[in-house]
Amino acid sequence: LADSIVQSVRMAELLPEWRITCSAGVAAWQGTEDTSEKLLKRVDRALYRAKAGGRDQVSVESAMPSAGDNPMG
Repeated sequence: LADSIVQSVRMAELLPEWRITCSAGVAAWQGTEDTSEKLLKRVDRALYRAKAGGRDQVSVESAMPSAGDNPMG
């Protein structure tokens, strides 16, 4: 879905004199032990990775927490 959105934005001719781009970060809800705050942090990390990769990128956060994640939130 995210790839489709990024592609649609890329191809849209909203403002002919401007190139419109879109980057997206994606993360999945990890069940009852997850919180909205943790989910949003993962989405944010994925978005910044996508932006660092260049325009029109999608980055998916891995399902496993990284070593730097604090399990207590």
